[in-house]
Amino acid sequence: QKLFDHPNAPPPPVVPSSLASLYKLSKTTDLYIITQLPHSGHQELSKYFDAHTVPSDKSPHGEWEEDRLEKSICKSLEDAGVFAAGMNRDKVAFCETTDGRGYIARNIGEELTKAGRIALHVDDAPLSVDWLTNVCRNTTVVAIKNELNMGDFPAPKNAAPPFIVETLAEYFEAKK
Repeated sequence: QKLFDHPNAPPPPVVPSSLASLYKLSKTTDLYIITQLPHSGHQELSKYFDAHTVPSDKSPHGEWEEDRLEKSICKSLEDAGVFAAGMNRDKVAFCETTDGRGYIARNIGEELTKAGRIALHVDDAPLSVDWLTNVCRNTTVVAIKNELNMGDFPAPKNAAPPFIVETLAEYFEAKK
């Protein structure tokens, strides 16, 4: 949250230890990055859309307007060279809740399943990890252990457990 408190704050940095992995994924996969931003204070979906869209002849609902926080995240990815490595900038998604992050990931997973492809999902929220391991059968889930979750991720009911690591780089090192 503190990264986004000041309107002129510099873009948050991409975690340096993840850069080599992000470059590799950008070059070799159909990479999506889902970023959970601080809640913007809208309690009703219609008010949220009103605040984040601009009138347009293309759609009766208006066009989505990228906000300051979204621009900041994209600038960080650009400055870090993730887009230059091959990631499609249209595959950066944003949400405000863990539920939203899980919903987006499940939809991407379902689309990849229909296309006969597999997915890798990296997350640090036990709730998202639980949903994905139990719902998206074609998805390998990597759970990032941190100070908040202490590596405590629920065991899936009928699926392989997530790979629990402290960094994305650690997962790729273990897979060599």
